[in-house]
Amino acid sequence: MALIALLCGYSCGDDDGVHCEYDDIIRDSCAGACLAVTACAGTYTFDDCYSLYCNQDGLITVPSAKCLDAIESASCEDHDQLGIGSYYDVCFPSCSQATSRCVNDEDALWICAETGGGDLVANTVTCESICKSSESPTAYTGFCGTTTPSGQTSRGGKPVCWCEE
Repeated sequence: MALIALLCGYSCGDDDGVHCEYDDIIRDSCAGACLAVTACAGTYTFDDCYSLYCNQDGLITVPSAKCLDAIESASCEDHDQLGIGSYYDVCFPSCSQATSRCVNDEDALWICAETGGGDLVANTVTCESICKSSESPTAYTGFCGTTTPSGQTSRGGKPVCWCEE
């Protein structure tokens, strides 16, 4: 509970009526890791780190603990390496097949997709941010999978985050 309160900047609990949304907790923990970059005077900035590892065009990514540790413990040279940080492979590991799966304990979608360079890399994105960044932003229904409780099926049978219509 202390970690959640620290990340959100206030106490999150039933007794005080304040609650942290999952995206806020993830965004704050990732931003905290990217603060390590500010100690360096290199070309790689906090904004560079945040836009790549935390919030990709409105999609809130869910970096692993290993990823956050790698960002926080990297040297200034590591931060400036190739403009993306030497920890890129830790944060976006390679994967072998373009696919997706729900990470239900995190209300997130794990995605293995092709990058601009043709490599397959894995990334995990919160369902809440997927729904908010869609063409017609809506709320996340709380269901991730190939089928909704009402029987709707996803296109291609791949797991998706179901957003309100």
